Amino acid sequence: MNEYSRQCILSQQITGSTYDAKGYAFDCGYSQELRQNALDRFDDQRQIAQGRLRQKLIDRIVDKGLEVIGMLTISPYRKLDINKCSRLSNHIRECVVNRYAPRKQDRLMFLPFYEKDADGIGHHLHILFFGLPTDKSLLGKATLINGVKEVVMKRDGRDFIPPAHLSDSHLHKDLYDYAIRNPYDPNGNWADRYRHRSLVPNSAQGMRWSVTGDYQLDKDGKPRNQFDGFHGWHGLLAYCTKTIFSEADLAEHTDAYLYTCLINTPTCSTTSKSNLTDFL
Repeated sequence: MNEYSRQCILSQQITGSTYDAKGYAFDCGYSQELRQNALDRFDDQRQIAQGRLRQKLIDRIVDKGLEVIGMLTISPYRKLDINKCSRLSNHIRECVVNRYAPRKQDRLMFLPFYEKDADGIGHHLHILFFGLPTDKSLLGKATLINGVKEVVMKRDGRDFIPPAHLSDSHLHKDLYDYAIRNPYDPNGNWADRYRHRSLVPNSAQGMRWSVTGDYQLDKDGKPRNQFDGFHGWHGLLAYCTKTIFSEADLAEHTDAYLYTCLINTPTCSTTSKSNLTDFL
């Protein structure tokens, strides 16, 4: 599909995004009442701008060959401003990079979004995590690096990962979760390296995971398979951006360094934009 055809389809969608077209542009099994509610909600230029922003983020992630394995919601004990959200994001980056990519400090492993709490005072974080490398550079190694082997031994009681398990989103989620809760520092500089560890809550409600294809977006624990008509990991991205309507909002409510890493990550030659007719 050429770019002109792509833009023609985009221009016809109520939300500005093709990825939720099944849910909102046509009937697709919705009752008339639910369909009208959807149409009424998106009769707003801000929502259309949001849909286009979501489309851009989805395309960018796909173009880079990244795979979203899940979303982590962090609700800190204390009220955080944007600066402290940034410190928490940086702490999480240090945790996962030091354990899984000590020689590739610029590797992009996640993208955080900062959202105001319901009381309008503090903030919480929604973080999209990308799959760890499954080739022989990391998880597919015959002899796992120490940081990975420690987690796999505690999780599965073995020092290797069977090939059939390499693409399991729950495995990647557990690896990330362990890294955040157990900062890795074989050199003994733990106190200096992880100065902002106190910002990470250690309760189940303080850190809640939603794995792609099997996620729970709210504290009620109700299972859901879509958000705003976006399914799979697209739904997780839609949830992360539910209060973001413009590039200016995005710049304010995400980590500038990590978003720049996403932009600068080389395009994967084996990926291409989705055929938009699949969503119609």
